[in-house]
Amino acid sequence: MNFLGPESEILSWSSDFSFSRARKIYSQKGIYQSPMDYSFKRGFKPDLERIRETLQEEFPCEIKQEDQKLLLGYGALKSITVWIDGKKLNVVTESASSVNDDVALDTNKRFRNFLEKATGYTAKQRMQMAKKEVTKGAK
Repeated sequence: MNFLGPESEILSWSSDFSFSRARKIYSQKGIYQSPMDYSFKRGFKPDLERIRETLQEEFPCEIKQEDQKLLLGYGALKSITVWIDGKKLNVVTESASSVNDDVALDTNKRFRNFLEKATGYTAKQRMQMAKKEVTKGAK
């Protein structure tokens, strides 16, 4: 789980995504969530400086670094914390309350683009991998 709910909910956004659903997701209170971890595709280095550059491309705002974690806030996301643990990208987000629909949709698009550029996996591929993990854990 993270600020958007289950992985499949994050990845099911499409061009016909409804504004009411976006509002519902981004109006949830930001409670600490366990980090989502994402694998890197072959050829995508788990390098914090590369991740910082990718964040800067998608989120034109100040990015702070504390220890080995990158911290920022943008649009419908009150805070985004990103770090690398082994060969996984870890992300914790906290949503801002009461944002308009355009901001929510723009923020989600930027977040999905960031994950794709950082990990090399598309939203569809990340969803398939998450489903695989769930079925593997259920056995």
